[in-house]
Amino acid sequence: MAQVVQLVLEGEGVLAGLDENAVIHQGAGHITVSSLPDGTKSGNPSVAIISKLDDGSYVFLEMSLAMFQTVNAGLRGRYGKIA
Repeated sequence: MAQVVQLVLEGEGVLAGLDENAVIHQGAGHITVSSLPDGTKSGNPSVAIISKLDDGSYVFLEMSLAMFQTVNAGLRGRYGKIA
């Protein structure tokens, strides 16, 4: 499956399109962000984002480091450097 990451810089409206019955919404008490040196099929690095849900299950998201850096560049372009 092709990796697609949609960066929405004006994100308030993005939640309106979600089915509320299908969304698990909770405060993120602990999020782990980790690099995986050979995470992609081609052997390039990837970034994993992991969060434990209240029911004990986990959400695991992974994207290439290149995609993560592209998202970061877009956010920096929108908001500048945040200290």
